Amino acid sequence: NLRRISVFFKPQQKQHWNTKYKAAQAIFGHGPTSLASLATIKLAHKVLYGRTLKHQENGQLTNANDLWKLIFSDRTTQCIKPCIYTYVIDESTWRFSETDVQFFADLASKHALLANGSEYVRYAGEFHPRPKYGWDKCDDEWELVFDNGSGTYSPNPDLLINLKELLLFNFPGLNIVTYEYKDPRLKESVTQLKREMEKYKHNTTTIQHLVMSLPDSTEEKI
Repeated sequence: NLRRISVFFKPQQKQHWNTKYKAAQAIFGHGPTSLASLATIKLAHKVLYGRTLKHQENGQLTNANDLWKLIFSDRTTQCIKPCIYTYVIDESTWRFSETDVQFFADLASKHALLANGSEYVRYAGEFHPRPKYGWDKCDDEWELVFDNGSGTYSPNPDLLINLKELLLFNFPGLNIVTYEYKDPRLKESVTQLKREMEKYKHNTTTIQHLVMSLPDSTEEKI
């Protein structure tokens, strides 16, 4: 949960679902198909948050170190995992999940799922981690790059500064960069990230194969 959301995002600044976005129309419209889509999304939300999944985190964290160590570090490699997260902020909570998780990717709107089918959110978009001084300096400081990239809610880019201030209030010391989703600097950052994701995927697969090929130390020798 995040503290003081209503201080940084005033009640009158709630972001309504994007009435011009076809996927959102299919969920929040008034026909029987929309009702079925909304019911599916609410059921998926219940499944996602009704149990603990390694792809989503929910809890009270108090500083930047908690985030990096407990949330964004791979438990196997102990390294920060390069990936893209989809997020929403509602009345009290910052919810996010890896964008490419299959359970998540198959639904019409990832943001609507995280928001439990709500017509309003305080904010929404995507974010990703990156080394502050470049991918060749992964042992140095890291930062989170946030955008307003949600077709479902299409949040006002002018409120990105509010998002940054809210997160800094809740996680002192966190390095945060914000980009409007059309910003070419965001596109370049994501392009670099995806290259690193491929490298990471290859490296972790190699590690898993090595672990699986090790002899069982508990096996009795005859």
